[in-house]
Amino acid sequence: MNRTLSVPTTVTSRLRPFHMLAALSVIASLSMSFSFSIIPMTPDLDPSFVYSFNHAAAHGLTWGRDFISTYGPYGYLVSTMDLGHLVRTKIVFSLLLAVATGLTVAAYVRSVPGLGPGTQVAMMLALIYAFSVQAPDYHWFALFVLLFLTGLLAAGRAGLAAYALAGVLAGFYSLIKLSLGLGALMTLASGCLVVWRPRLAAYRSAVTILAATGGFLIPWLACGGTLAGVRPYLTTGWEVSKGYSSAMSLEADRGWIEAASFLVWFLVIATWVVRQPSLRNRLALAGLLVPLFVAWKHAMVRQDEHVAILARFGIFVMAVLLAEALPARRWRGTLPAVALLLVPLAVPWTITATRPFYAVTAPDMVTSPLAFRGLRDLARLSHLAEYRERVAQVSQVALRAVELPQSMRTTIGRATVDVYPWDTSYVAANGLSWDNRPFPSSFNVYTPALDAADAAFFESPNRPEYLIWHAGFAGGERSIDGRYLLWDEPRTMRAILSGYDIAAADSSVILLRARARPRFAPPRQLGSTTVPWNTWVPVPQADGVLLAAVSIDTSLIMRAVGTVFRDDAVLLSVLFSAREQAIYRAVPGNMGSGLWLSPFAATFPELRSLLEGGSGRRVVAIRFDASSPLLVTLSPSLQVSWSQLTPLGAP
Repeated sequence: MNRTLSVPTTVTSRLRPFHMLAALSVIASLSMSFSFSIIPMTPDLDPSFVYSFNHAAAHGLTWGRDFISTYGPYGYLVSTMDLGHLVRTKIVFSLLLAVATGLTVAAYVRSVPGLGPGTQVAMMLALIYAFSVQAPDYHWFALFVLLFLTGLLAAGRAGLAAYALAGVLAGFYSLIKLSLGLGALMTLASGCLVVWRPRLAAYRSAVTILAATGGFLIPWLACGGTLAGVRPYLTTGWEVSKGYSSAMSLEADRGWIEAASFLVWFLVIATWVVRQPSLRNRLALAGLLVPLFVAWKHAMVRQDEHVAILARFGIFVMAVLLAEALPARRWRGTLPAVALLLVPLAVPWTITATRPFYAVTAPDMVTSPLAFRGLRDLARLSHLAEYRERVAQVSQVALRAVELPQSMRTTIGRATVDVYPWDTSYVAANGLSWDNRPFPSSFNVYTPALDAADAAFFESPNRPEYLIWHAGFAGGERSIDGRYLLWDEPRTMRAILSGYDIAAADSSVILLRARARPRFAPPRQLGSTTVPWNTWVPVPQADGVLLAAVSIDTSLIMRAVGTVFRDDAVLLSVLFSAREQAIYRAVPGNMGSGLWLSPFAATFPELRSLLEGGSGRRVVAIRFDASSPLLVTLSPSLQVSWSQLTPLGAP
């Protein structure tokens, strides 16, 4: 009798400390890392971008066909607007994320050998804090990484179970943000390769494939996706990820200091781990290499507020490696190393650089979790109706700035409409029937395939009856990063200019109406030429519209640099017949689709004239420049093919 009862008693005594640690961890996670907020709809680029994928999710659009974005059908879990069911689902998943974070942290800390009860609690709090300072999308990523490490470092069935959970999360994460989901899948694949036992590698590979497939397909089908729709979603998502570096690269002032600081930090942390006697520490560092590369790439391609991503993720990495080091070195031997590692990680925060108003500052990053941000956001749930009403009032006041004139709204009536180039707040402000193109923001169309999808939309007989064209940046003709708006997506631009006429206009908005017949015939080739960098090259003088399709022979070295760091920006200067000059950034991936050169609109009023009657400035010469000498050295020339657009039916 006593022998029979001793087994459950022993199991219970072993589980009791974990239950207590797990309970404390969940409470800490809810108090510090729980995050819930609703983003108001305001007339700006970023809120419009968020509104587009929230609208697509709320209306059940087909991702990869009806809608394309850097975010997936569950992207609203990262940035949420009050549309349809999204707020309710956001609350449920935010609670699940906080609870799952607490349980995963407790399981991981419990799995580290040699940690006493007090040290386990301390490391639990350190890890919860590290989760709390992550950006919303990286909170999901960090949860995946900790599950992955638990499975990587644990033996037997427990390790495979954690690996399976990580696979499920990686599959689901691909539906939140595909680029980071791919990073999670690459991390799982690396975990199958770092073991020397083929049988274990085979088990992990099988678990990864099955778990990730299930984690992807079940939520995909639940949100209205079909098996036939998986391929378009993955292929268009890959196009977005593939073109991001060349189109969106941005080097900050003194950005080399940020890059050097992160490299120094990694070298110091790698040296610290390698000098430790435990092989487990080194395996943990090996498992963190791919996630660190993902964060590095995300931070270095666009060195604005994105730099904080790597600094935040670095805190999480340090917390993990601190937990792994404590059994051998104890607090006295590890805290000085942690203090030293914080120095290069903090350097990017101290550099005086222009950051947008919404960028999180270093003090906010450090103090927000300690101020129990989670409790503040939990309190919102008890007054949810009032909170939603306050957000709605903020949106209502802000949207007054983009209300259309009554005459335009009367003209549109109940007809379908799209907005170009990106400010979808016009839809919400005016209660319009939005028939969106697949990629509703011109600046995110990085590749010819994405450009072709938008162009096909505007060439279709089912295109929207009206198109609202609002002013861009600078004089109204620029996109982000100094790009020329008509060069963001060249084929789409030709489809719009060929398929729409001006119906009405004011100082900041042009209302276009679909034509019965296209304006232009297909492009007519005029010849090609090889163009050197940094040299003015005369352009052909031809009737109609002059297009220039540009190709760069990118070397393997440049591709490698773009893969591990970022691509160089390509600048294109234009010289007008009046001898005035203008310089714009171009999207390298789309330059081969034919850039609109002449007639040229250099201001928003000139753009109206171009849309109205085809008049504009005449370009007489162009010049290409690169943001670094490396591209010029390795690709010394460009190939330019000239073509001409003439009115349909012209001889």
